[in-house]
Amino acid sequence: MSTEPCIDEKAIASIREIGGDELLEKLIALFNDYVAGRIAAAKTAAAKSDWTGVQDAVHPVKSSAANLGAQHVREIARQLEQLARAGSTAHIPDRLADLEAAFASAREALGEFRRPPHA
Repeated sequence: MSTEPCIDEKAIASIREIGGDELLEKLIALFNDYVAGRIAAAKTAAAKSDWTGVQDAVHPVKSSAANLGAQHVREIARQLEQLARAGSTAHIPDRLADLEAAFASAREALGEFRRPPHA
């Protein structure tokens, strides 16, 4: 198990410096929705043996994850893109499961950075 934090707090601090909590809230919400959709698209493509579709689906996840400091998500998306490009398809289902798990962890960790709702 990795001892690295799930989210690079420097990325969060940078976003807050640029646009405060409001921008961070928007980016987290966009990340959660967008990456969930990209993972679903990759799974659909993989089920059809559409490896270009897998590659296209996970490619933008890399930058989305990097923007919020979700480095593990970024790295798995990079690996998936390479596997699909190289035609090394046997490992794609396992890496998609890994991506889903890393995304779930990142989503949970990002929730800790969101401001509490006003009472």
